[in-house]
Amino acid sequence: MIGLILLIVLLLLLWFAEELVGFWHRVGLGFRIFSDKTAYLRRVAVWQAADWCLRLTMIFFFMRAFHVPATLHNAILVQVTQSLAVLFPISPSGIGTEQALLLYTFAGKAARTTLLSFSVGMRVTLIVFNALLGFGAILTMLRTLHWRQRVEADRDAVAEHSP
Repeated sequence: MIGLILLIVLLLLLWFAEELVGFWHRVGLGFRIFSDKTAYLRRVAVWQAADWCLRLTMIFFFMRAFHVPATLHNAILVQVTQSLAVLFPISPSGIGTEQALLLYTFAGKAARTTLLSFSVGMRVTLIVFNALLGFGAILTMLRTLHWRQRVEADRDAVAEHSP
């Protein structure tokens, strides 16, 4: 049985070998920035640090708004629970897992209903904000919200210019 599984895996690897070489080449391009430390610090690390600072600040103010004890330590705990919830893909965006982890992490520090309203309220607010921001970006870049028509028009234009 194990031999048959290994044979199937080997055949699949041989079948997709050319695509795997291209895949690993593209993965390597993603890591190329690490070869130049100053470029990494200037182009990646600064933006990552800004993202983490803004994320923790946002969590801190959500905690204050929902009357959850707002400290840097608690904001970091919330961020960790959000990150861990995504590792367990039980529900979309890890929403149920996130609430369970928050209740466990903050047991005795805040009421369960307060923690649930905080978690769900923050998640729903972020989903709505991100969706609006995404549609705003589509509208800004394409000058329309009918993106499928724009994609088809671009595909037709490429087909006309190709030999």
